[in-house]
Amino acid sequence: MQTSFQSEAQREGNPYVYTDLPKGSWIRLLELSPGNRLDTLSGRLFQVPWEQETCPPYSVLSYTWADDKGDASPSNLIFLDGEQKVVRITRNCDRALRSLRQKHQSVLLWVDSICINQLSPSERSHQVGLMKTIYSKATAVHAYVGEMECGDDSTGTEAMALLHDVQVNGICDILFHGKTSNISVLNKFFGRPYFARLWVVQELLLAQSITIHCGEASLKVTNESMSQLYEQGVNVPSWVRFAGKARSNAEQAPLNLRDLLAATSVCRVTDLRDKIFGLLGLISNDQASELSPDYELTVREVYIGVAAYLMQKNHYCDII
Repeated sequence: MQTSFQSEAQREGNPYVYTDLPKGSWIRLLELSPGNRLDTLSGRLFQVPWEQETCPPYSVLSYTWADDKGDASPSNLIFLDGEQKVVRITRNCDRALRSLRQKHQSVLLWVDSICINQLSPSERSHQVGLMKTIYSKATAVHAYVGEMECGDDSTGTEAMALLHDVQVNGICDILFHGKTSNISVLNKFFGRPYFARLWVVQELLLAQSITIHCGEASLKVTNESMSQLYEQGVNVPSWVRFAGKARSNAEQAPLNLRDLLAATSVCRVTDLRDKIFGLLGLISNDQASELSPDYELTVREVYIGVAAYLMQKNHYCDII
């Protein structure tokens, strides 16, 4: 097992310093170094223009900043630049990275809390505006839903087995010819905090490929199978009904912002402005350009702007 590279005091004194991204469609990617589950997290952060052929294949990490106890404090560390600098991350981000890390080869990831300079409102605004492309161009989205036992949910192992059977044998065999407790197990699983997070909506709906990670177990699933579970009465989030529409969403038939707002009304965010910004990747480019994310605005200004837009463009007076 690797040991700590520096003392705690030394770690705290060497924070990673973000350099500004070049103008245009540039992002940062994290090359996560290989290691065992309990080894210190380390890697390399570098800039790349995703719209050019020079952008290497990468995956996106989808997770909740807060753990099952609601703790979203940046209490853990990942070492960068040859273990000389550190970025503070939440405990849940730490667990998610350990779940994805390979033993013998590096993994190329886009992780919002690491790849975006969270202290720069202008960079946050710009990067959120690129998320539609970041998610849809990623080779895969890795959804970390927590450990096998998450809060009061201890059904992780059973739920992952059921989801595997759904992918292999079809939903009817599982729900109608299996145990009556199968649905309750899946309901418990989809009640985890991960599925109530608003950012998950576009992260999963825009994904080319989805792999669910629960502890050390992983399973590749499809949006279509999740939509079928919804149709059969499993308590998956209501926004799952849009599965299959987002990626095929040509500009001729964009998803309706008002419907998205209604379907995600109970979803949770840390920043209330993200109730709007977190959905912009699912609407047409024309709509998104008029509602571009701007973290310089207050919550009130964002909400008033969206209400005015919906009333002007769609005559939705009931939005008030």
